Amino acid sequence: MGFLFWQLLYVLPLTIWLKRRGKIGMMKGGSIGAVITALLNGACYLAIAR
Repeated sequence: MGFLFWQLLYVLPLTIWLKRRGKIGMMKGGSIGAVITALLNGACYLAIAR
């Protein structure tokens, strides 16, 4: 479950940086990719933890 923490550690500054640069499309893509990765990681964790 520690993966989610590390993922947020790089995604949040990246989205803020991209928003300031005006690259809204890349910001949204990075956020969507991070959410999909977190959901997949959580599903795999639950599958193994059972």
